[in-house]
Formats: sequence, C-alpha cells, structure tokens
Amino acid sequence: MGEVKSAYVLKSKLDEEFGSDGGDCLIVVDVGDRDGTLFTARRLEVLRDVREQVEGLEVVENVVSLDDITTVSWFGRIGSLMPKEGTGEAALERAGRRAAEHPLGRQILSTDQRTLIMPVLFTQEAMKQPFMEKLQAVRRAVEGAGGKDQLRVRLTGLFPLWAAEQAAVNRDRMKFIIIGYVLTSALAIYLFRSLLVTAAIGLPVLLGVFWALGTLMFFNHRPTPLTQVVMPMMLTMVGFSDAVHLMFHIRRARWRGDSRRGAAISAVRDLGVPCGLTSLTTAVGFASLMVAEAEVIRSFGMACAIGVVLTFFAVVTLVPLLSLTRLGKNVHLSHEHDFMERHGALAERVIRFLLAKAQWVVAGAAVLMVVFGCAAATLRPDTQFSSRLPDRSEAYQALEHVDEHLSGVQVMRVSLRWDQAPVAEAVVVQKLEQVTGVLRAEDLLGEPMSLLSVLEALPGREAAGLAARMGKLRHVPDEVVAQFYKPEDGRATVAVRVQDLGIAKYKPVFDRIDERLATLQEPGLEIAMTGDPVIWGRYLDRMVTDLLKSLALASVVILIVMGIVYRSVKIGLIAIVPNLFPLAATGAMLAIFDIPLVIETVCAFTICLGIAVDDTVHFMSRFRLEHLRGGTGDEAIKQSFLKVGSPLVVTTLLMVTGFATVLWSELPGFRMFGAMACATLAAAFVADLVILPALLKIFGRGFDR
Repeated sequence: MGEVKSAYVLKSKLDEEFGSDGGDCLIVVDVGDRDGTLFTARRLEVLRDVREQVEGLEVVENVVSLDDITTVSWFGRIGSLMPKEGTGEAALERAGRRAAEHPLGRQILSTDQRTLIMPVLFTQEAMKQPFMEKLQAVRRAVEGAGGKDQLRVRLTGLFPLWAAEQAAVNRDRMKFIIIGYVLTSALAIYLFRSLLVTAAIGLPVLLGVFWALGTLMFFNHRPTPLTQVVMPMMLTMVGFSDAVHLMFHIRRARWRGDSRRGAAISAVRDLGVPCGLTSLTTAVGFASLMVAEAEVIRSFGMACAIGVVLTFFAVVTLVPLLSLTRLGKNVHLSHEHDFMERHGALAERVIRFLLAKAQWVVAGAAVLMVVFGCAAATLRPDTQFSSRLPDRSEAYQALEHVDEHLSGVQVMRVSLRWDQAPVAEAVVVQKLEQVTGVLRAEDLLGEPMSLLSVLEALPGREAAGLAARMGKLRHVPDEVVAQFYKPEDGRATVAVRVQDLGIAKYKPVFDRIDERLATLQEPGLEIAMTGDPVIWGRYLDRMVTDLLKSLALASVVILIVMGIVYRSVKIGLIAIVPNLFPLAATGAMLAIFDIPLVIETVCAFTICLGIAVDDTVHFMSRFRLEHLRGGTGDEAIKQSFLKVGSPLVVTTLLMVTGFATVLWSELPGFRMFGAMACATLAAAFVADLVILPALLKIFGRGFDR
C-alpha cells in the first residue's frame, strides 16, 4: 500500500497548493432531449443563475464556468469568451464554436455544445466539514436556480456519488434484513409446518446477529457497506444453517420417542462439535482476511469472524433451550413432511447409484474441476467506480453522461517539482510539453490541461513556440495561472480527465505513464502521478488481490483445521474437492459471462467457502457417527445421506432464498454478490450430496478411527 499512500499524500499537497482538481462536485448542465445548444440567450441566463446561486453559499469558494475563460488580443486587450446579454443569435453561435475549440473551454464544454460541467470548489474551511453538509447546500442552491425548465441540471462528482452510494446502502440494509427474514421465515414455516418451530430457529439467529452488531458498535467499529449490508445477511444464513441442523436432529429424536430434554441433550452432544467446527472454520476463513493490507478488508474480516462466533453461541445455546419450551412442544409432528421421508425411495435409489458408480462420479468431478479451474484462471481483477453506485441515481446517470460527452468526471494529475526556484521559463515549458506528449499518447485519457493550455489560448507566432508567450501571462488573471503553475515554488501540474472504464483498462495505462515519466526525471526535478483515479485504481486492485490471497490462505487453513480435528490427513484431502468444486464452478461461470473479479465477487467466494465447508463438516461428522455406531462403510454413507440430506436441502433453500433478495439491490456490486452466492451454494449442494459420498466410498476407509 506504500505507493497508494504516497499518491494520496501528494494529492493532498496539490489540493492545498493549487486548489481542488474539480472532481469533488460537478454541476452538469445539458439540454436533454431539446434541440439546439447551450448558446441561446435564455439558456446562458440559466447557466449564470445556477452559478450565482451556488457561489452565494458560504462553503463555496468558486464555481468554474465559461465566464472564467478570458481572451487576450495581440495588443494585450483582455476580453471574455462568453458573449454579453442581448447578443444576437449569430454571435451566440460563433461564441459557442469558439468556446468548444478553446484549450480551456473544451475541458468543460462538449464539442456539440450541448453539455457543460461546472466544477464546484469549496473553501478550505468547508473542506473540514462532512461532505454531506456541503453537498446538501449545493443541491438546495441548484434546485433554487430559476429557468431549469430550459435545461437539465444535475450533480455528480465524488461527493454526490458517495452520497448516492451511502443512501442506497442505508436503504438496502433495512430492506434486505426485512425481506430476507420474511422470505426465509415463510420458507421455514412451510418446511417445518409450524410457526412456533420457525420462531425457535429464527430467534436465536436474530439474537446472534444483534449480538454481533452490538459488539461492533460497543468497540466503535467503523461501518462500511460490507459490514452494513453483507455481514448481517451472511451471519443470518450461517446461523440458520446450524439452527436447522439442530432442529432436524431434535425433531428426529422426538419422533423416535425421546423426551424433549433427551432430544435437546442429544442434539448438543451429537451436533455441538460439528456446529462448533463449522463456526470455527468459517471464522478462520474470515480471520484470514485480516492479513490483507487494505483496512476495509481487515475490518470486514474481523467483524465477520467475531459475528460468526457470537452467532454460534446464540444458536447452539438457545435452539435446544427453546425446544424445551412451548415453541418446540410439537416439533415431532412435522416429521412426516421431512424431505427424505417423503422421497425416501428416490433418495435410496440416488445413493445406491452414487455408491455403485463412485469411481465414475469421482472421475467426472475431477475432470470438471480441471475444466472449471482452467476457465476460472482466466479471471482478472477489475472494478469500476460506477459498480458501487445505484444505477438509477441522478449522480450515476450524470456520471455516464459526462463519460459519454466529455472525458470523464475523475481527474488525474501529474506533479512537476523543481528543488530550486525560480526555474527558467523555457525549461518549464519544455518539461510540460514532454509530460503532455506522454499523456496525449494514451487514447483512454482526455485532453491534458496545464499552463500550456493557457499559453495556447494567447496570441503569438506558432513557429516561435509556446515559451515565447510566457511574457503575456501578465494579461491572464492570476487565479487562472495559479491553478497550474507556481513559479515562486518551482511547481507545475498537468491535469487530465479519466473515464470510468475500470481499473483493468487503466492499470496498464498508468503503468506506461509511470515508466515514461521516469525517463523524464532529472537531477533536481521530481515528476509524479496522482489523483483519485490513480489512488482508487491501485487501492481497489490491491484490495481484490488481497482478497484472493486471503481466500487461498483460508482454503489451506480450513483444510488443515479439518485434518487436525478429525485426526486424519486423508480426510483433509478428501474435503478439498467438495469445497473447491463450487468455487471453481462459480469462477467458470464468471469467465463464461465475461464478469471480472471485483470486491463483491471475491467476498462472495470467501463467504460461500465457509458455508460449503459447513455442509461438508455436517456430512462427514454424521458419517463418522454412523461408523462409531457400528455401520459399515456403505451403510454409514447411506445413513449420512438420508439423515443429513434433509437439513442440507432446507439450509440450501433458505440460504439461496436469503441471498436472492440481494438481487433487488440498487447497487450493481451487491446484485452480483447475490447472484454469485446463489450459484456457489447450488454448486456446493451438488458437491456435498453427490461428489462427497462417492469420495468417501473410495477413500473413506478408516475414517471411524
């Protein structure tokens, strides 16, 4: 994270010395579906009205618009690029063409003169305030500007985009908690045929999630979208899985004639260790995220690890206890609706087929693993800023509009700093021309803006070069030059707009620029690149890489833990296939649909690995228990299939239903997370009830020891 930190520090210095790069808040004005351009008397009046309203705010230092662009004649006469009020239509049309061709005008005005971006620059005092306060003030001013019926006025930039993301996260958090619990509870009522039994399952899970959230709040844990939306849903699903296994055991024991107390005791005795092991392996998986360099990933991993442990204690303690109350009084009456009881003949035929064709099943699984693994190996990390935004929000739509009609919302800067100042003007111009040439060589970047842009707008003979025009800078307002050049400090900057195309496309671009800028370095001259696209691109790329490393570490650690607990290296190796198969299958699905690896998809891998391990542990623990009770190899596998099959069917249905609610999220990243979780859980179900019995048939001898 060293290069990310240094880029962030440099950006802060440039913002302090040269002012904001203009990407924090942008007013986007366009004609919408109307005919014509912005250059009509009425529409220019609206632009000036919008600017006046926003600049009147205490938090705003300046709003950059076309009125700020001045022209200088050969004789040093200073004029304005924008026409005055009362100008005729022909003159307005000519002014529009001049503005679109002006080196500074084309930075904020589209070539068709139908879209204008007006960067809002906040005061230094206002920058210390929360961005929501600044943003709300700007929004009220924009809404109060008159004449908007002529134009479409929207806000975008980092502050509005963050605000839209946070608002969507808050809505999603409550929506998914409510919808997820309603759907899973309804499904549980149908499966158990009892509202009271469903309450005995759901209340401990709900309490465990509340314990986890309360603990994090008590320790002032900083909330993130992952911990606010993903973590509660994940804890709910993991808790439901253990609660359902316990309740199925209690129901089966009660149906056999055990007392309520005896059934509760046997559930804790027979399933306490498997449930504890599932929670341990899941917690270990999340704890592995704490080795990541990114703070948000470490925070998410720690929060989930703590939450899994607390949810386990809530479930394993309260489910048996609630079964002793009125809630579990008639739990055995729904045994006749058990999936395996109703479809026992079919289940026996399936398990007999799997045992008879075990070698073919294992061979087929191995081939699929190789094929899926090769496909998944083609996945590459990528993420777009817009993937974290509600795609129906104003800020998102304005972002897309600016990307399409201008060069993007985000700004990248190149800093030039000489050790000794002042520097010869010819040297400054020469270095700026070299840096500009490096940036112009990249098709994915916009037109560079620097002191050269100001010089290009000044009159002068082209053959003499831009350095010959440095003397005419005295005719340009100081605040315009100060945005790009501080001769007394020996500093200059070059700014360029970047579209939201994803880090996969821009990473090689930034790498090439870094290499070429390094060749321009000289003794006493430091050239460095910074800006939000560079910082976020490298940071998110590092986060995805960290998650992949943590996933690999979690896989190894979980398998080692299983081998230690079961005191068998062979068992740890057997567990590899059913646990990695769903990950490989989902990775292949992503590759087929050309979906890159983003934070949400890798988080889904990590979460679903823990859930897949849970099912494997329950199956293998039942297999060992049946062995210890005297069952032969095939009989133990068959009984494990029949007794664990129903809980696996129910937990898979409940978890797929719960994660499927995320498909209605406003955030594309969360929708992708939900789709991946459902696909991984479905593949894990197949792996645990098809592949694992075949593996135990071939390699499971001696497991009872």
